[in-house]
Amino acid sequence: MTRQRLHIPPAPYRPGLSRRRLLYLGAAASGAVLTGCTGPGAGGTGGPAAGTPRTGGAVVVGGLAPFTTFDPQNASDAIGVTRHLFDALYEVDETSPELAVRPVLAAGPPTRTTPTTWQIRFRTTGFHDGTPMTADDVAFSIQRVVAPPDGQVSFYSQLLTFVTGVRVVAADTIEITTAHPVNDDVFARRLALPALGIVPKALVEARGAEFGTRPVGSGPYEFVSYRENQSVELRRFAGYTGPSGGWFDTISWRILVDDTARAAALRARQVDVVQSPPFRDLELLRRSGFEVVMAPTPAAVYLTFNCAKAPFTDPRVRQALHYAIDHDSITQIAYAGNATFATSVLPDWHPDHARPTAVFDRNPDTARSLLAAAGVPAGLRIVLQAQQTGYMQQTATVIRQNWQDLGLDVDLRIEAGTTLAGKILGGGDFDAVISSGNPVGQSFDVPGALSSFYAPGAFRDRFLRWSGPAADRFAELLDTAPALPADQAPARYAQLQQLLADEVPTYPMHYLSVPNVVDTGAVAGLGAQRWEHLDLRRAWRA
Repeated sequence: MTRQRLHIPPAPYRPGLSRRRLLYLGAAASGAVLTGCTGPGAGGTGGPAAGTPRTGGAVVVGGLAPFTTFDPQNASDAIGVTRHLFDALYEVDETSPELAVRPVLAAGPPTRTTPTTWQIRFRTTGFHDGTPMTADDVAFSIQRVVAPPDGQVSFYSQLLTFVTGVRVVAADTIEITTAHPVNDDVFARRLALPALGIVPKALVEARGAEFGTRPVGSGPYEFVSYRENQSVELRRFAGYTGPSGGWFDTISWRILVDDTARAAALRARQVDVVQSPPFRDLELLRRSGFEVVMAPTPAAVYLTFNCAKAPFTDPRVRQALHYAIDHDSITQIAYAGNATFATSVLPDWHPDHARPTAVFDRNPDTARSLLAAAGVPAGLRIVLQAQQTGYMQQTATVIRQNWQDLGLDVDLRIEAGTTLAGKILGGGDFDAVISSGNPVGQSFDVPGALSSFYAPGAFRDRFLRWSGPAADRFAELLDTAPALPADQAPARYAQLQQLLADEVPTYPMHYLSVPNVVDTGAVAGLGAQRWEHLDLRRAWRA
């Protein structure tokens, strides 16, 4: 399909436009990018795949974790399910080199009417229960994340603090007011947050917390059932008219927490796709006739220090311990080559990546010099903790040896991730922790990604315990970044990346290529994905 570029007249107010913004606007105006994704030859989110999509059949997924809620407002572990159930106004096209934003329910890009006011028109559609979607539903779905009702929480609220009002202005249009000007790119990306899936206002208010176990959306699939810690069942929504595919009759997630059990279920043809099998098993699965699909993702393994505890209060110590790490060995031992050394807090493929002056290639001599300059005594005891996940345990084992080679006394402790996080967030003592995270993968805009870990708030203050002039300076630069015109934003993003490389309160060591393994005799169109949550919206039965 030819994707036509059309001229778009200037809006009443539009500050500098980035190249990414122009691509986004051109795609939205042509309309082809909105519907073309579901036409012949469309593939999964990893890009076009050969073949013509067809409706029908079932797919069974070997999932790796249970779910807590299917309400998009605060879903995290269930995003892979909720993105099939709920359409939002916009989404990030992860297949685009520019990570362009494209409309889903919206009829086009946001229209800025004043420096701090935007209007968004949406297309007519309906929910899975047959009720029509109204402007009240759209406004409510955004407002409940911006300012959750009493007793409710949403992690995503911190990414929408600049929104001061959401109101209905027409039957198919809402208006959003911001506290200060926000550049076009950041604004559109925040509206693409998966938490902003549109929900039916009356039903959410009637069901309360129960909505999270009996969700109703407007996406290509509708919810059927959930058996706790066992399975989730979805079916194709026959009334779907949007751009997000929906070819299978049914999708079933079988929750198989054990890595070996997931791989065994695939080999026995009990499931069609498995999520995140152990890296060590990938070659065996390939030789067994299955296809491994993966792409570099923003998911990363981080090293976090207790920045309030000496000697980790000194950034030279934190940098030294990074310089000591043998990243090449970790890449092979823990990830079987399926990871990329992190040169910044943004992955190299991110369009706003800027390489800082400090890149932590292994250099034991630099590590020793920094430790000496910081006055760290020989034999310092460090407790290194890691999540109870195979590749993180292997990562921790290499790091323990690297630090011991510096003359440090390293005590390695392995714990379940939820237990470890709970202890630290609850104020427990710690030295250094290895854990995983993906702050980039929600909206792909830089201020939003960096806010998740480094902005003032519970995570920075209770987990990193990072404070002082550098932390304050970072918060100031981050807080004003969304208001910068597009031509000034890249320099600010580079400045933020440099500051974090200087401070390293928590810092990525490796970006992961998260694998999904598919039986291509059963499933077609599943491309490699830049998201660790499996997306089957544009795949179909082979």
